[in-house]
Amino acid sequence: HQDADQAFSQYTSELFRQEISGNTITLHYTLKNPGKYGIKNTPISYGHCTTDPGLVHSSIDAERTRLRSHNRTSLSKNNRLTYDVLDDYLTSAYDLAPYTLYDEPLAPLTGTQSQLPVILSEYRFYDKEDVEVYLALVRQTEEYFEEIMIFEKKKAEMGLFMPDQAVETVIGQCRAFLEMGNGNYLYSTFADRVMELNTLTEKEKSDYIQENALAISDYVFPAYERMTEELEQLKGSGKNEKGLVYFPKGKEYYELLARQSTGSRRSVEELKDLTRRQINEDLTAME
Repeated sequence: HQDADQAFSQYTSELFRQEISGNTITLHYTLKNPGKYGIKNTPISYGHCTTDPGLVHSSIDAERTRLRSHNRTSLSKNNRLTYDVLDDYLTSAYDLAPYTLYDEPLAPLTGTQSQLPVILSEYRFYDKEDVEVYLALVRQTEEYFEEIMIFEKKKAEMGLFMPDQAVETVIGQCRAFLEMGNGNYLYSTFADRVMELNTLTEKEKSDYIQENALAISDYVFPAYERMTEELEQLKGSGKNEKGLVYFPKGKEYYELLARQSTGSRRSVEELKDLTRRQINEDLTAME
């Protein structure tokens, strides 16, 4: 039992390091000191946006095979729980893999175009290395947005692109971001965070602030401008204005999405019924 638990703990530790290092944002927001977990020299990246459901499918299947190579019955109670949670998560992800292109990285309210600047503005600087990693990341914005637009063009090709009303909202958000110009909060928030670092000299602070200004004008603004232009060209590609269920196999996708989001294997109708009952109980309690 001890050997089985040790092997499983080693596997889950490796899985954690692997997943948390998938992109710089996740790593930095999760761990203040990655080195304590044996995570060093990770590539600086926003992550990747793949258009290949087969690649997603095979990757998840490989991970599920690694998990199931451990004998569940030989594990401690706590490790069996961890095993079951991972198995359920991977099975859900495996079932959703064929629907990779149904995902929407540019959702009008919660998409990358509106969330990324906020995330960057709140990126904490603990030392000089954090500042340099941040600047290297910002310089990858164009490349990352290009991957997103390849994904969106593939969605359009498959008849899964957003309707024009949603496109207009996303374009409006991109333009509003660009119209801030020199008053953009990515300038001021960076300067505030750098000035708080006592380990930097005044010259280093000044140099970093100038470097950030150049990165925004040379990489971030062009990324938003290019995205706006390409989204304009994709107008008219989205025919479905009624929601996920009206896409091909949309109902099946929604059911799988509901299962993953809730952790429940109840049907959508059962979940709706539970929701209605809860609302009625809450209203009665309030009265």
